Amino acid sequence: MRPQRLVFLTILTLLALGLLLPAASSAQQHQFSYTVGLMGGLGGSPDSEPDLGLDNFGFEAFFSMETSIRTRFVVRAGRMGLESDGAVVDADLDYLTLSGEYEFSESGYEAGLFMGLGFYELNASRGIPDESTLGLTVGTTGDIRLTDRFSLFIELSAHYADFNFAQFFLMGHVGIGFHF
Repeated sequence: MRPQRLVFLTILTLLALGLLLPAASSAQQHQFSYTVGLMGGLGGSPDSEPDLGLDNFGFEAFFSMETSIRTRFVVRAGRMGLESDGAVVDADLDYLTLSGEYEFSESGYEAGLFMGLGFYELNASRGIPDESTLGLTVGTTGDIRLTDRFSLFIELSAHYADFNFAQFFLMGHVGIGFHF
């Protein structure tokens, strides 16, 4: 039943984005106002019990929309597998975050800082109980243009979600984005 809740929240978020689309067209700074992307990376929790390390694989999809000059609204949805040595813990951390991002133009790339709210869900097959909670996210991004429409994205993020076995999660992702 928990995956249905994440799907419901994703649909609700996309409907809310539909209400914001007209505002984005008037705030256009770049040639394209929207970006979608897919990234893969590593992460984990430095405060988990048992220790999960920071070498757990995850992926993330994102949608961003320019809202004003140098600012974007970004929706990120992802999953990170969590495993400890000896398979004491075998779980997936699913998340959906809504954040504001401020961009800085640098020579050859654009950097960004973001902060937002998230919904986090832990689904475990063993070792820890299933849980859901609201949380916070902060991070930094890099957008290196490869062509007019494609970019290489780099993202480092920290997440706070008040689960029983861990509260802080760190992630690093690299992937491709498409501007339209």
